[in-house]
Amino acid sequence: MKMSTSAQVFVCVAVFGLYCLYGADPAYADWVSTGTSKVCRFYTGAKTVIYSIGGLGVMVCSVFAYFGRIKWGHIGAALLGLFLVATVDQAVQFFGGTSTSCSSV
Repeated sequence: MKMSTSAQVFVCVAVFGLYCLYGADPAYADWVSTGTSKVCRFYTGAKTVIYSIGGLGVMVCSVFAYFGRIKWGHIGAALLGLFLVATVDQAVQFFGGTSTSCSSV
């Protein structure tokens, strides 16, 4: 669904207005830190599930590819997806310039 230009402008103005109203408020900082810790805990738990299911999926796809039922490129795409999930935390740390990590939560 494509947003119209006026809707995009409205969303930008609304976000900017909320930032101006609540951005410097200390309570807002507490809310953001609470949200960040919850997202980190979810991300850490989700990584475990993704690694488990993804590893089993890659092994099953490898067996199917060996017998010619699936293309090897699909396995490569699955491995690339697992690699991105594994390295996104380090990439955010590097480009964000922060020393905090979801791995330490």
